[in-house]
Amino acid sequence: MNDPLKSIEYYQNLYSCQSEPWDYSRRGIEILRHQSIAKLLSEIKSHYFRTLDIGCSGGQLTKKLIPLSRHTIAMDVSLGAVESAAKRCQNASAEFLVAGLMNLPFQRGVFDLIVAADAIHEFVEENRRPQALAEIYEALTPNGHVLFTDYLRPQKAPKFIALIKKSRFHILKIEPLYDRAWYQFESWF
Repeated sequence: MNDPLKSIEYYQNLYSCQSEPWDYSRRGIEILRHQSIAKLLSEIKSHYFRTLDIGCSGGQLTKKLIPLSRHTIAMDVSLGAVESAAKRCQNASAEFLVAGLMNLPFQRGVFDLIVAADAIHEFVEENRRPQALAEIYEALTPNGHVLFTDYLRPQKAPKFIALIKKSRFHILKIEPLYDRAWYQFESWF
C-alpha cells in the first residue's frame, strides 16, 4: 500500500464488502480497548471542547468519545465506514466526513483533542509520517491533547515513539495496551 490512492481504494472496497471488517463491536478485546482509551482520555481532562477522531471506522470508538466532548468530528477515508459510524452515532452531536489524514481539511488550532487510533501506521507511508504528525499538530489548540495508538505492532512502538519525540509534540504519557490480560488472552487463540 505505497500509493495513497490504492490505500483509499482498499478501505473503500473493504467496507463495501463487509459492514464491520474488524469486528470492533463484537470482539471483547476491541470493546475493552475502546473503553480503556475513553477512560484514559477522561483521566487526562474531564471534558474537551472539540474532538477529532481520525480513522473512525464504524464509529465504535467515536461513540465512546462523544460524551467527552462538546463537539466531535469523525473522519475516515472510506464512505462506507463513515456511513456506518454516522448510523451508530445518529442521535449524538457529531459530524462525519470522508477525508484522509494527509491535507486535513481543518483550520489551524481548532481541536483540543485529536485521536489517531492506529491511523498513522494504517494510512500513511513511512516517509510521509513526519508530515502527518505536523498536520495533526497544526490542527491542535495550544494546550490540546493527541492520543496516538498502534496496538497491533508493539515491536514497532519504540520507532513510533521516537518519531513523535522528533515532532513538536510533548509526550505526557506512554501506556502500552498490548500487555493487558485481554490482549494476551486473545493472542492464545
